[in-house]
Amino acid sequence: MALKLRATIILLFCAVAPPMNAQNGGVHPNIRETLEQMESIAKPDTVKKVILDYAQYQIYYEKVYHPIPSVRQPEAKWIQVLQVGSQWHAFANLGNLQADSIWDASIRAGKRLVDFYTAYSNASYSARVPGWILLNNVTDSLEFYDRIFVEHYCYKEPIPKMEWKLLEGDTIVAGYACKKASTHFRGRDYIAWYTEEVPLAYGPYKFRGLPGLITCLYDTARDHSYSLVGLEKVQGKYIYRKPNKNIFNTTRLGLLKAKKNYTSHPDGYKSDKIISHTGSAKKQNIPYNPIELE
Repeated sequence: MALKLRATIILLFCAVAPPMNAQNGGVHPNIRETLEQMESIAKPDTVKKVILDYAQYQIYYEKVYHPIPSVRQPEAKWIQVLQVGSQWHAFANLGNLQADSIWDASIRAGKRLVDFYTAYSNASYSARVPGWILLNNVTDSLEFYDRIFVEHYCYKEPIPKMEWKLLEGDTIVAGYACKKASTHFRGRDYIAWYTEEVPLAYGPYKFRGLPGLITCLYDTARDHSYSLVGLEKVQGKYIYRKPNKNIFNTTRLGLLKAKKNYTSHPDGYKSDKIISHTGSAKKQNIPYNPIELE
């Protein structure tokens, strides 16, 4: 039941984000009524999880994204987290992790949906673009989870092998002495800065394979960039998968095509989860500039 309620909340959130009422900082009256109706039908539950591993490190990156290629505005910024375990790694939006924690803690505390909806939605809204990557270092494979409106998708592929070129140059990033490297990955050229002071051959998104932690990464068009903002050793933070029987299994290129179709024609979106559409105004195309172009 938790998945159904959360899917409905996501639909509400997409329709009226940001979630805060501009006048009083509370929940919008229409949303309040809907949440109360939902709660009268079924009691929400905690988020179901499959625990895969326990993180030893959590590495925080600020993501900067420009949805229009080679144009500096508009610009979106948010925090993403690389969780490093002994077997599994996860790369997720900090807001999504926080939203799951808020949901679980609130349900365990016996709170009503209306009491924690604002905090939950604000955390979710801070994760400006969906996406969740699970990387298995034993099988050398990854699972990529994404969402188009309220539909959830997943594809699997081998962990990409980066062909890095080590370059001359050095700099300081987040207090670490760093060296320079470059690579080409699925339609974009990248510059990376990495530090041998942190002997972890990992980085943001699917990037890895340098002789130290990637502290800064950006494509040469500066459409996508990542900058290290924090690193901590942790205990008790688990890396998890959220089971969803309604998820659509697809391919990487299939998901890329579906997202392009949706952002180009948002009026054409249809789903069994959407009972009715509000209004008849034509929706404008949604700027979309994927990190993988091919």
